[in-house]
This record gives sequence, C-alpha cells and structure tokens, in this order.
Amino acid sequence: SEHARVTPPACSEQRAHGGLDAGEVPGLAGLVAERALAIEDQQQRDGLLEVDPQAGEDLGEPRRRPARDDRRGEGAAVVTLETRRHAEARGAKILAHIAGWGSACTPPANGQPNGEAVKIAVRKALAAAKLKPQDVGHVNAHGDSTLAGDRVEAQALAEVLPGVPVTALKSYFGNLLAGGGAVELVGSLVALAQGAVPPTRNFEQPDPQCPIEVVRDRWLPSDRPTAVLVNQTPFGQAVALVLVAEP
Repeated sequence: SEHARVTPPACSEQRAHGGLDAGEVPGLAGLVAERALAIEDQQQRDGLLEVDPQAGEDLGEPRRRPARDDRRGEGAAVVTLETRRHAEARGAKILAHIAGWGSACTPPANGQPNGEAVKIAVRKALAAAKLKPQDVGHVNAHGDSTLAGDRVEAQALAEVLPGVPVTALKSYFGNLLAGGGAVELVGSLVALAQGAVPPTRNFEQPDPQCPIEVVRDRWLPSDRPTAVLVNQTPFGQAVALVLVAEP
C-alpha cells in the first residue's frame, strides 16, 4: 500500500514493485522469521497454536482443525504500478487498478494476537475505494495456517466483510514471508481475469471459530470484479488493498 501512496505524482508515473524472500538465507528476513517463529513457539506453549504431526507434505492447512503445518516457501513477484495516463500512452494492457488501501497496527496484548488491525485496515481500504462489502468478489486472506492467527483474522473478516468468499493462497506455496504479498497480488489478478476465485487447498474440516465462507474444492465463479487482499504480522501490523479489474 505504501508503494501506491508514493508513486503518483511524487516520484514518477511508472514504477516496478514486488517482493521476494528466501527464508534459508541469513539476513534481516531470517531474523524476522526467527522472531515470528519464537512468537509462534510461545503461542504453542500457551495452547493457542496446535501442531499437526501428520501434516505430511501439504504446504498448509488454513482454517482446518488441528491447524498447523509450519511450511515456509520461497518466491518472488513483480508488478508494474503506474498512472493510468502513462499506461494508456504506452499502450499497456491494464489488468486492474488499486482503488483503495489501508494499514494499521494494534500490538498484541500479553503476546496474544487480535484482529483489530485487520478490521481497521479493511475499513480504511473500503472507505478509500468508496465500496461496500457487498461489492467485493473475494478476499485473498493472509491465512498462514496458525490456529491463533487464522482465528483472529477470520473473525475480523467476518465482521467487516460478512459473506464474502475467502481464499488463502498460501495453501499453494507456503508462507513466503516478505514475498507473500506480491505473489498473492498476482494470484488475485489471475482470479479477476478468470472471473473465478481459486479454492483453498487442503481445507477439510471447518473451524467453528472461523466464521467465514472459505472457497474450497473447486473454483468459484464470481461476477464481482473486486478483491480485497489482506496481510498481517505476529507483531500486530495489518494492511489491506482493494483491487478492481479493468472492464
């Protein structure tokens, strides 16, 4: 969302933005991942994070009980973000436009996650886009397969985007950490182009504490060309982006 904020007109009319991560490479990303894993270890000891020892080779089991398969992935994606004037002048095929975004941070109380930042970020994004929940075709959720994280995110989404279909693309490629947002944005671009929402892989048993409409088993046709992308961190940060397909 910060990329969108600074691109026009402060810096230029066209910029390439993206994300990548390699969790096995030492450096800042590794330190962040180590800290996140430390938080997850504490949540496991507190009973907020369950580990499924029979998870096998599946990359993730979002919103399934028991709900933890600690799979990291590596990946990267790059998109071109530019003003409409610049894109039209060079004859580019415009896939979608960013209609709104929002961010928030509500630090966990006593190490316990909460969904307040997600709710604030989504509401800000919808307000900026001048859209209502019923205008949204799908939510591309953070969905990192942690019991505590999935529950607070799902409950937040149920409140601010009730009834909107939800998919979690980390179920395909694992948690890409810093690369996740860009790769998931590309996934939503594909979904908008196809007019259908991809299912969440490995979703078998709904968690009653995740009161959302998870897309499962097969692609779900959608005639609402708008997606809300959500990402959050164990530190209480959240960001939401509203993506609208071009006609």
